[in-house]
Amino acid sequence: MVSVKRSAMLVAGVVMTTMGSFAAAAGVYVGVQAGHQNASVGLYDEVDVSVSGSTGGVLAGVRTGIGQNSYLALEVNASVSMADGASGSGSKIEMDNSYGASLILGHHLTPNTSVYGRAGYQLAEATFHSGDQEWDASFTGMRYGVGIETALTRQASLRLDWSHTDYGSRRAGGIEVDPDENLVQLGVVYRF
Repeated sequence: MVSVKRSAMLVAGVVMTTMGSFAAAAGVYVGVQAGHQNASVGLYDEVDVSVSGSTGGVLAGVRTGIGQNSYLALEVNASVSMADGASGSGSKIEMDNSYGASLILGHHLTPNTSVYGRAGYQLAEATFHSGDQEWDASFTGMRYGVGIETALTRQASLRLDWSHTDYGSRRAGGIEVDPDENLVQLGVVYRF
C-alpha cells in the first residue's frame, strides 16, 4: 500500500509540475462534481459484488486550444465515495477515496457546447469487511470516458461526465479482488 501511495504522489507531482508550466499558455479551471458510482468487485474469481452509491469531489485542470474548434486539457481529481455493497455470504465492501489524472481531448460543437473524451489513471481506496475482520486496500487502473460541457456564463460551465475505470486484480486481505467501476457525474467548472 505504501508503494501505491508513493506512486500516486509521484504521478501527482509530475502532473502538477507539468500543469504549472502548461498553465502559462493555457486556461486554468477548477470545479466540483457529484454523481453515482456503480462498481463490480469480483471476489475469488467466482462472486461479483455490486457496489453502488453517491460520490462527490473536486477537480482542477489546465486547458489549451488546438486549432480553431478543439482543445486539450490535463485534469486532476479527488473524490469521496459513499458507495457500498455486500455479498450473499455477508462480506461487505465500502468504496472510499479516489484520486486521478486524465488527459482530455475536446471539440466545440457550438461556441458554448463541447464534447470530450478522457483517458487517464485512477487510484481508488476501499474497505473490506468479512466476519470480524476488516482491511483496507488501494487499487490503480486506467480510466476512460466521454462527456459534454456547456457554458452557463463566460467563466462557468455545466458538465455531464461518464467514465469507466478498470482497476485490474490484486490480492487484498488474503483474497483475490478484481474491481471495475462506472461513474456518472454532474459538475460545475469555473475558468480563470
